[in-house]
Amino acid sequence: MKVMLIAHTPEPERVVAAAAKLCYSNAHLDDLLEGLTPEKSREFLSKLASLGHESPTEHASFTFAIEGVSRALLAQITRHRIASYSVQSQRYVRLDQFEYITPPEGGGGAETLPPYRGVAERRAHPPPDAGGSG
Repeated sequence: MKVMLIAHTPEPERVVAAAAKLCYSNAHLDDLLEGLTPEKSREFLSKLASLGHESPTEHASFTFAIEGVSRALLAQITRHRIASYSVQSQRYVRLDQFEYITPPEGGGGAETLPPYRGVAERRAHPPPDAGGSG
């Protein structure tokens, strides 16, 4: 598995703290931001977490490139929609050396592992005349 951080919100703690403070403060925006030191931002984020106020964290953004993980993992992390996802298409992207990931459980047990690997190998390395349809 390879994970690379492509981009992120600069000063994410300050951004989240500022967004949350807008909910609770009658201070002017300039005054609110001026007082947000890194220490005060961390303290306020701890308070937010203890109150269960999680929505301000949506103001911070982190973009990762991830490769070498199973479709099962992708299904789980995209299912909960805590972020936005773009996944390399197995329909439109053809790879000469497609790598498949075998789940630690072996695809359901010892009796299903050999057939699973056989199908994965045939899909990963189709004969040249197979046309590559999916």
